[in-house]
Amino acid sequence: MSDVRWMSAAEFDTELQMLAEPLRERVRELRPYVQGRRFDAGVTGTLRDAFYAAYAGDEAAAAAEVGRAEARVAELVVVAAPGDARPSSVKARTVLRRGLRGRVAGGDGSGRLVAATDAAAKRRRSRRKGDVVGWGYITGRGDWGCGGTIFDGVLNPHRTGLGSLSGELRAVHMLLVDLSAAGPMTVLVDSTGALGYLRRWQAGETGVMPEGYSTRRRTGSGSTKRKPTLVRLAEMVAASPHLRFVHVAGHSGHPLNEAADSLASFARKCLAGERRGGPAAWEEHASDLADAFLRSWREQGGPIPEPNGHRSPSR
Repeated sequence: MSDVRWMSAAEFDTELQMLAEPLRERVRELRPYVQGRRFDAGVTGTLRDAFYAAYAGDEAAAAAEVGRAEARVAELVVVAAPGDARPSSVKARTVLRRGLRGRVAGGDGSGRLVAATDAAAKRRRSRRKGDVVGWGYITGRGDWGCGGTIFDGVLNPHRTGLGSLSGELRAVHMLLVDLSAAGPMTVLVDSTGALGYLRRWQAGETGVMPEGYSTRRRTGSGSTKRKPTLVRLAEMVAASPHLRFVHVAGHSGHPLNEAADSLASFARKCLAGERRGGPAAWEEHASDLADAFLRSWREQGGPIPEPNGHRSPSR
């Protein structure tokens, strides 16, 4: 397959729409191997076959080809030693709670910084195992980060249906902590619920919290107590008039939103034990995802477009 050509961002995004979920999500994670710095002719050729099968209406064949592409990627990825192939849930939880982060080259650092945040949540069948939530962010200049946690017990926001909302807001918290010195920034958010709280906090209503969210102090290292994440986020947003929060429709093709979504989903899968390797391998793959999406954005001509319609969602 040495003559297989690079797949353009526009071509990949168009073909991707022919796939149904969850197959589409699986293929989205392979983007670095069809147009990123890890381009591989074998993966690209196999995905072209998958897209052709989907176009012909043969979903089973498309799924089989995607499986072949994933197997090819598994051969390319350097994983940890066999004894550490599947890190324990405790190790994954510790690593992802701290978060993975980095910066890829080639982003646009001119003008006002634009970032996107997103989250991915999945409820487990067994309530005793907790619910898995991942979050992620990316900026137009190349900064990226992702993390997550497994919510359980009385503080599990899924008990009141707030799991996804909590993840969306935690993604913004990670962004603002990591880029505290970034200056003026536009943050793209695809959750109208999260956007509503962010704008109310920026207006000074820091006491407003999602219904059911516990504001009691959390236990930190040693015997110290710290404010809950969303309380700290509310205070940060209230003290940051230079931030602008803008709604962007999810899965609408916006490169930064798609990148943040993929990073959040990847973090969730690492937590759920669906990804082999360890922190080094996870960080490498997350960096590849960020790089591939930024390449897609540059191919589309940049700079990052701000969506139309900046109205605040109704409260």
